[in-house]
Amino acid sequence: MPPSPTLTARVRAELARSKALKAIGKRVEEGRVDVTGAAVEARALCLATLQDATKKRIAIVVPGDAAIDDFEASLRLFHHEARCVSAYPSPSLSPYQDLAPSLGVVRNEIRALGMLIDRSVEILIVPARALFSRLPRPEEFASRVVRLAEGDELEMRELLERMVENGFVRTDLVGEAGEFAFRGGILDLFPPNTAKPVRVELFGDTIDSLKWFDVETQRSEEESGPVSILPMSQFAVTKAMRSALARRLSLDFMDPLFKRDVSDKIDRLNENGTFPGIEHYVPVAAETVSFLEYLDPAEWMFALIEPDQITTNVAKFESVLRMEYDAAAEKGRAVYPPEKLTTAGTAVLAFLDSARLAFSEVHVGGPSAASRISKEEGSANRSPSPRLRGEGGRRPDEGLGDSTGDAPHPHSASLRVSLSPQAGRGTSMGGGGAGGGRETAGGTQGVPVGWGGGG
Repeated sequence: MPPSPTLTARVRAELARSKALKAIGKRVEEGRVDVTGAAVEARALCLATLQDATKKRIAIVVPGDAAIDDFEASLRLFHHEARCVSAYPSPSLSPYQDLAPSLGVVRNEIRALGMLIDRSVEILIVPARALFSRLPRPEEFASRVVRLAEGDELEMRELLERMVENGFVRTDLVGEAGEFAFRGGILDLFPPNTAKPVRVELFGDTIDSLKWFDVETQRSEEESGPVSILPMSQFAVTKAMRSALARRLSLDFMDPLFKRDVSDKIDRLNENGTFPGIEHYVPVAAETVSFLEYLDPAEWMFALIEPDQITTNVAKFESVLRMEYDAAAEKGRAVYPPEKLTTAGTAVLAFLDSARLAFSEVHVGGPSAASRISKEEGSANRSPSPRLRGEGGRRPDEGLGDSTGDAPHPHSASLRVSLSPQAGRGTSMGGGGAGGGRETAGGTQGVPVGWGGGG
């Protein structure tokens, strides 16, 4: 049975009053803070409490999709408003696979974009690979959202054309997200941002009612109220877009090596309005921005989970893109180089460098002349507490080193928080292992600071 909202609110409130969190909140305004040894739940609690205390939205970069589900569930548990936590998925395909992305990935992408644009997301989880994405300008995406309410007058022909441009597919019966059906004064459609499809009943050209309906029985259910329908694609594939893309393809791939593939793509575009993998080509014919431009530093705080793994994955993904491009081009496929389709790896790394908070299993760095910045609080009955170590004496070129022994991270770290169990104190929030006890090389002992208590 999950904890009650009152209990989680009390846990957040107690943590917010602790000297540990106050120290983190103060230090992130001055420089990088590294937290080591914390379990998934402890990280989620810390971030949810920090967001609640600072009222600043937090983008959390993770190495990949593997741990997103558990982390998102923990964040939803501890955050004051679960619906304000979202995750943006990694691209399921590379730009060099002539396939459409899966429905599940598309829905998650569109939902997250919608929440970013309407500013309803307060904590966003972002896999490292997603940072390479090129997206439509926020105002362009927002202009494609269709809003329906009872009493609205509709121009049905125009609306149906708009649904197709937004990536919806017309069917006889609606069964999954991205489909719509129109028959006898009833418009059924399944937006990517709703759990159920919506039925629009018309009286002439006026919306008479809006109701959810069941995809299995096709029977109407309760009233839905006003509905916002997000697009099923990031970019609108309009007639003008198709013409611009066909023109670009014909001009950019004039080498005879690509003649057959270019001709096939343009023919499909003219006949069917699309071709397999068109999503990967649209950015060359549309105005795009980096995913990073959706995250204004004035409004967002950036946190990293396992920063060394993130840096490694960024380098690997960049290398894989280049190899896949070279292999595809050698086979005569009309493909664009990575720099035309994705954000440069240098820009991604520069963004990661701006993060003020990082969580890792092990903190690898040179010994520091750390001074104790806190004192022990609480009684022996209280659960173990984080250890705070001020590291103001570190040189600017010393930071969070790579766990494999590579060069240290370029940040000048100002604080390290280690969560570790202590004998006779119960079960640790952060789990055992890294970052506890003493720094033998530097001779500095971490002084425990309770999560709870005054301050």
